[in-house]
Order: sequence, then structure tokens, then C-alpha cells
Amino acid sequence: MDRHLFSHSELSAKARRVAFAESKRQKILSELATLRATNPAVPMVSSLDLRGEGEQAGEGTSAAAEEDAEPQDCGSEACARARDRLRATNADLNEQVDALTSSLAELTRRYKKLLRRQTARPAQEVRRVTGKLLGALEAPVSPDREEAPPEATGDSPPEVEAGPVTPPPLPEEEAEESSGPQFPDHVVALNELLAEFRRHHEGPEPSRKLRDNVTSKIFRIRAFVAYVAEGKSRLATLRFMDDPERMRTWVTNLRASKMTETTLNHYLNNVAQFLDYIHETPPPTSRLSKKSMLGIRREVRALLKGLRRGVVMHQIGVKQAKEGRVIPKAVLRQCLSEAKKRIPEVLDQLENDLQQKTQFSFYGYLTAYYASIYGHRLGVFQNLTIREVEGAVKSPSTGDYLINISLHKTNRAFGPAQLSLTAEEYGWFRRFLALRDRLVGGPDARLFFYTSTPNPCKNLNNYFQGAWVSMGLPGKPTFMDARNTHSKADREKVSKFMCHDTSTADRFYAMNLNVKQAVEHRRLFEGALVGEEVSPANPAAEVE
Repeated sequence: MDRHLFSHSELSAKARRVAFAESKRQKILSELATLRATNPAVPMVSSLDLRGEGEQAGEGTSAAAEEDAEPQDCGSEACARARDRLRATNADLNEQVDALTSSLAELTRRYKKLLRRQTARPAQEVRRVTGKLLGALEAPVSPDREEAPPEATGDSPPEVEAGPVTPPPLPEEEAEESSGPQFPDHVVALNELLAEFRRHHEGPEPSRKLRDNVTSKIFRIRAFVAYVAEGKSRLATLRFMDDPERMRTWVTNLRASKMTETTLNHYLNNVAQFLDYIHETPPPTSRLSKKSMLGIRREVRALLKGLRRGVVMHQIGVKQAKEGRVIPKAVLRQCLSEAKKRIPEVLDQLENDLQQKTQFSFYGYLTAYYASIYGHRLGVFQNLTIREVEGAVKSPSTGDYLINISLHKTNRAFGPAQLSLTAEEYGWFRRFLALRDRLVGGPDARLFFYTSTPNPCKNLNNYFQGAWVSMGLPGKPTFMDARNTHSKADREKVSKFMCHDTSTADRFYAMNLNVKQAVEHRRLFEGALVGEEVSPANPAAEVE
């Protein structure tokens, strides 16, 4: 019976349940009447079949019989087409009723679950999340209406996305800062605006580092939008941004969360970039006037100006902390001597036993050796590719090699970073590359310091510190500590060779050199490690 009723698509779910219940009732009455006709020894207590005899005799037909009965056909084709059309319309309406009923049940379940979790959260957050779920039941709106300004209060239907809302993943370094107001993911106009902003900053062929930087930038902008838009409606119009007092409160809250001045400066700079983008290419749903946009951008610039003193003081503190971690020259000379002995030994071990631990140990000694000479950043070593090592330029006269590393932090200003190698040192690189096909991740590797994944080696600083400790050297420095070793006198020693003052050398001494110049440049760095220790004159006088 239930399968038969489901074949009647013109019936709603409620009508099918009523018909099925009526059929069960008629069956029960029929069984009771049959039992009464046998005159059982135990008298029957139920009189339900006696009360239902009138109905069974034909006084009224059951709901199931009425549904099974075919309507009388008048024989007209027009009537048949109208009947089929009405049946199809009725079936479609029944499906809509069923879909809305199930959606309402799911909404009720989620709302009850949300209430159980909201014991320590404000009522406003409950209303916000409930509004998202209610918005999921809205019918889709045509693109023509989506561009029109909303007329009703509250978030308009064009700003609502159907389905459950899943927040995007946050950068790991900023996940702990994600507490507070949540970004209004249900507003389609804001999602599209941020997506366009992301594409604009990533460009056609973004690198992995650029994607990470843009992701962090989007995260900060989302935090700003979430805070300013909290408790406001009609978010697609962007009028919620015209609230200078709310923007000042946001900065105050960020500072209260123990955020450093430089990080706070990053937040405001990213917000300023976002506002400039809106000013130059406003979205079609924006209803911000030119006067309002001018006031918003002026407020952000004023907040940035107020941070300048704090940023400078923070940079001075960081500078002083770095000066306190300067590695003595004698320790760097000892590192060079020890690493030069250990690297061939580690390569011998790696050739005999292809252990990943030995491979990472080689990474540590090799980076410690060259960081002690050049003071390159961690990113220079992380981005060194196998192609750049294999394409090293050789000097025909001295036999030395020069490796140009194109991808690093300051390549736009100074060109490629460079490593000048002796023939013996370049042999270390070649011996390791000869083992590439036998090591984990080697056959598909693109970077020289590779791991089992194609991404840059994130633990290279740990391997550097492990090698440093294993050589019996004091402390546990980082690449930046080795970079900040050379004093002002050392830098003057390098600049005098090039007939430049220190400021000019700061701009040009790391520019692209040929092999012979790079060898002489390396000797200058090695010579800077010879001599007495010179303490910084006044670390507070120089600001990064």
C-alpha cells in the first residue's frame, strides 16, 4: 500500500500519510468484523467495528479509495491537457512543501544544537548565526536584482548563499588571533570583492610565497570587515564601513590583545590598500558616496600616522635585542673550520647509508658554513634550486664557481643572491646531487635542500642549529644572528674596496658580480672575521 501511494506524485507527503492511516483503519475494522462473525467464546470488548459499519456500507469512501479512483474523463483533449498540467503543478508544489519541511527540520536541529553550545556566547552571536541558517532557505535571486540596492531592512536575499557556511582556513601564524567577531560569509558581494582583491594582488602566475603573503593580507582585511560590520545590516552596500569610531575601537582592541606595533601597522596598511582598491574600482552593490570614502581613507591614514612613534620604538628594541645576540668572530671562524671538516664526513656516511637524518645533518653543516661567511637569510638557502647549482658559472683561471640564487626577499633591489665556491666546495654540492635519485623525494625535487615534499624545507633553521650545537659552539643562533654579525667597521672595510661610502655600499655591494669579483668579495667577508671584537657604538642610533 505504501509503495502504491508513493507512485501518486500528485499527493503531498501529508496526504499520503492520511490515506495510509485510513487504509489501516479500514483493514482493522474488517478484521474485527470477521472475528465477530465467528462468535468467539470470549466475548469481544471492542465495538469499533459496529460504529464503523455505516462507513463500511458506503456512507463515505476512504481516503485511499478516493485517491485510487480515476477522475471521470469527458473525452476532450483540452480537458486532458489541463488535467495533466494541474497534476504536474500539484506534484511540483508538493515537492516544494517536502523540501521546505525537511529544511525547517534541519534548521530546527541546528538551532537547538547551537543553543546548547551558546552557554558562554552573547545572544547577538546566536542571532547572527541563526540569520545565516534562515538565509539558506531563501530562493535564488536573478543577477539583475542582485545589483539593485536592497530596500528591506536586514541582509537582502542577494547577499545570502544557500547551504552551510564553512569559514576559510586561516594562516597558521595568525590562527590564534581569530577570536572575536566572525566575517559575514553569507554576504556574496563581500566574498566576491575579496576574491577579486586576491586575484589582483596575486597576478597571473603567483609564487607560493606570494600566495602566502596575500592569504595573510586577506586574513587581516577579513578581521577588519568582521569587526566593523558586526551588528549592522545591508552589508553589500558597504555603508557599514563609514564608522570612524568603530575603526578606532578596532585598533584599540588589537593593541589590547598584546599585538606588537609593527604587526598592527601591517593590519592598517592592508586595510588602507583594500580601501584604495574599493575607491578605484567600487563594486556594483556599493552605495558609499565619495565624501564617505574620503573620510574613511583619511581616518585610516590618521591611524597609521599615530603608529609611527610606536613602530620606531619597537624597531629600536628589536635592533638592541639583535645586537645582544651578535656572534663573536672567533666563534664564526671556529664554525668555518669545523664545518669544513664535517661536511665530507657526513657525505661519506650518506653515501654508505641513505638515512634522512644524515641528509638533514648535511643540510645543517652546509648552511652553517656559508651563513658564517655571507650571512644570507634563511630564504636564500630555502629557495636555492638544483638548476641553479648545476648552472653555476666556472672561472677558467681559478677554477672557482659562482651560484646565482634568483628567488629571495630583496631580489627586486639587489638582483640575485650569490655564493662563491671553491672547486672543493662545489664538489660537495655535486656529491650530494649524485645521490638524489636514491634519496626520499630526490627524483622529483626542484630545490637543492629538498625533503619528501616539493615545498621548501621549513626546518632548515633547526638543522642549522643542530649542526651548530654538534660542533660544540656556544649558544643556539639563527640565520639572522649570523647575518647581523658584521659591525659598522666591517661594512666600511668592504665598502672601501669598492671606493663607496657605507650608504652606497648598502645599496650596491650585493649587486650581480662575475666569478672573479665574487671571489674577491668572499675574501673581503672572510677578512672581516679577522681582528678584534668591536662592540656596537650605539645600537639605538640605527633603525632597521
